[in-house]
Amino acid sequence: MAKQLKLKSETQSDVRAKVGFQRFNIQMPCYRDQIFTEADQANPYKKMTQAYKELVYRDRPYYLFMTLTFPLTMSYFHRCKYTSRFIKKHNKMIFGPDYLKRDDHMEGYAFFEEHPSIEFPDRYHVHLLVNSNYRYAGWNLKTHTDIFHKAADKVVVGGQKVFKHDCIDIREAGNDLRIRYCFKQIEDRNLDHLKIIGKNGLSDSF
Repeated sequence: MAKQLKLKSETQSDVRAKVGFQRFNIQMPCYRDQIFTEADQANPYKKMTQAYKELVYRDRPYYLFMTLTFPLTMSYFHRCKYTSRFIKKHNKMIFGPDYLKRDDHMEGYAFFEEHPSIEFPDRYHVHLLVNSNYRYAGWNLKTHTDIFHKAADKVVVGGQKVFKHDCIDIREAGNDLRIRYCFKQIEDRNLDHLKIIGKNGLSDSF
């Protein structure tokens, strides 16, 4: 189990007021039976999903919970492509240009979602659950936000930035209920919407 780092808290309230969406705040305690519910285990469309959820559960604790929102016209292929590029830009900034050789990089999982309403402003988005890393020691949310914004500024297509700053939401991962939240749209039929975060950005599949 990875060692859990703690974010410095002196500026968190100020940062949260400025960064992204606020509908994901979860304060209640969470236990395993809230993540692996009887209903999910009995669901014939989630048999493989339960095994994947077990893997994500085993890799906790998580350090950051991030949401990236995409333009409504962007295809799923390009959402994956630019998320991967965003992660690689972050890795170069934090771990250095030779991070691939040292195998030192962001780790975690990505969950791609589509809101059922076509009129929803953040219909296409991805949630990232990010593991702790020694490089993050002593950082607070503002530090992470500044670095992720700089990484996002480097993801440019046709002279336009793919990610606007107000479409990037970063917060503490909090308790394990984040895992259940991230799996809310994942079923056996769309397991390709769950990807590992590794040294090359996103895996194509498990």
